[in-house]
Amino acid sequence: MMRSLRFHPARLLAAMLLAATSGCAESDAAKVERAERNLHEQLRQSKFAEIYRQTSPTLQSSETEEEFVAKLREIGQRTGEIVSIEKADDATNVASQKSPAGRTSYVQSIYLVKGKSRSCYEVSLWMIEGGEARLLAYDCLSSSK
Repeated sequence: MMRSLRFHPARLLAAMLLAATSGCAESDAAKVERAERNLHEQLRQSKFAEIYRQTSPTLQSSETEEEFVAKLREIGQRTGEIVSIEKADDATNVASQKSPAGRTSYVQSIYLVKGKSRSCYEVSLWMIEGGEARLLAYDCLSSSK
């Protein structure tokens, strides 16, 4: 005996939307993870000016290259040589919006950066626009660890 499958249009649409948005979130997370790996490698090599040149136009309009580089140097002096960088929290998609240029997403991530002198929690906000993750905000907050 064969049964016919019946699809409720609203349920089918909901399932399709869930699948589509899940794929986008994974894609955004992968872009951010790749950008984070690059950021961490550049931090280890003290390539602060190069990091700045890869940030979002929004960050560049709020901080000069000199200010940004000075902040990263100060963080580096506090922590000392980086021993390890561990994910402290899964990246969280904090917002998403549509514009004429396409979809823009914002993803926050937190890492525990262990240095020889001190540790800090690295908090970064990434903007995913046009298929690329760019740093929108960055800081490393002191940790008692």
